[in-house]
Parts: sequence; C-alpha cells; structure tokens
Amino acid sequence: FVAYDIMGGDDSVPQAFQTIPTLALGTSFKYESSFVFCFDIVRPDKFNEGHRLNTQLGLETNFRHDFVVRTGWQWREVGTEEKLFSFGIGYKGPRLSIDYTYQKDVQVGSGFRQFVDLWLHF
Repeated sequence: FVAYDIMGGDDSVPQAFQTIPTLALGTSFKYESSFVFCFDIVRPDKFNEGHRLNTQLGLETNFRHDFVVRTGWQWREVGTEEKLFSFGIGYKGPRLSIDYTYQKDVQVGSGFRQFVDLWLHF
C-alpha cells in the first residue's frame, strides 16, 4: 500500500500543476527466479468523480541472468482514458543497465510511445 501527496496542495495553483493525493495497492509474485508477475490498482483522490481506478498488470522474465523481457497492460479510467499495451527489453549490467519500452494505446488506431531508460549503478 502506498499513498502519494496525501497532504494536499495549494488550490490557487493551476490544476495542471497541482499535486494529486493518490492511493495505490500493489502486489508481485515471483515464480522461481525467472518470472515476476505484478498487479497494481491506483486511485487518484482529486479530480476523480466516482472514485475510478487505474489498473496495471505486468509480467517480466529473465531469459539470461542479465537480459529481461517485459510485457504489460494498463487500463486508465482517470484523466486520459486509455488502454495501453507495452513491451520492453532490458540489459542489467554490473555498472550500467538499459531498458527499452514500446507502448501503444490499443483503443487508438495510430500513435505509440517509445522509452529508453539508462541506469548507472554506483
């Protein structure tokens, strides 16, 4: 269980820049050392009439000790209503890790996002 920005913010700040109190509940299950299954439910408490939820589901597998493949789904009901599918690969090195993710809204016929994350380990 995680709570973000629960103290609230200043209502005089424009809505796009306000912090939003959010509650999240998540779990993960690891099968042997190769598969990780994750499930999260997130509920923003501000600008969320009807207390709708964002749901996230993911699966990660290591096909070698230093390479990982991930896939996931995200159902956003709050803010921009989207149903996102993502696929990613990553390399976990001793000093440097890199992740690539492709993300697509399956409700929209065109458009996608790509992310590249670099991690430096000290």
